[in-house]
Amino acid sequence: MKIIALDTSTRFTQVAAYDGLDQSVVFDHSSSGVHSEALLLQISNCLAQKHWVLQDLNGIVCGSGPGSFTGLRIGLSTAKGLAFSLGIPLCLISSLDALSDQAQGQGPVLACVTASVGKVYAKFFPRALPAQKIPRNATLFIESVWDPFLLTELLLPMGNELTVCGDGPLQCMELVENRVWIESKAPSMLHLAKRGFDRFSAGSFDSTSSSVPNYALASAAEQQIQKKIEK
Repeated sequence: MKIIALDTSTRFTQVAAYDGLDQSVVFDHSSSGVHSEALLLQISNCLAQKHWVLQDLNGIVCGSGPGSFTGLRIGLSTAKGLAFSLGIPLCLISSLDALSDQAQGQGPVLACVTASVGKVYAKFFPRALPAQKIPRNATLFIESVWDPFLLTELLLPMGNELTVCGDGPLQCMELVENRVWIESKAPSMLHLAKRGFDRFSAGSFDSTSSSVPNYALASAAEQQIQKKIEK
């Protein structure tokens, strides 16, 4: 099985070509932040490096966010267009899930990336953490928007057992004090591709017509409208 995976949830445009036969994955990325200019070219580059053509593909994997509104829309519309035109399945993978896979071992993990000013997107993965140590806040276990200082206070009981992945702690360094910190600015494309590959192998797909990204945070326009309503 041959797949293309892409992620535009951050300012990086990332693409990977993966076949599951080896651990190598070809990817290309740009920090320009202009996803519309980079995405199709990078898909073409990845295919060329693998000596594949579009018709060789068996599936398309797309990072579903949370993240940039414009970036997520561009990424998913491109993924849907490719899947529909080629007649192959689409699979959406949480960008925070892929980010968390960079942490080794069985300890608890927090995937945490910068959202808007003063906010972070975060998701907590307890892994093998004993039940009595797992935080009781249900919002931690889904992709959510957090004040980083509140998040730090909530996870204080984790101590140095917690591994943090992502650039979110740059907004509150106390979050990673005395903890392992994997300062990734974007999801790992190897792990995103692997998660998608496993879902395809299990026969699990997403709709090419109704699937939507996980924005988690209201857009600037929506926030302005909400402020007017509240006045």
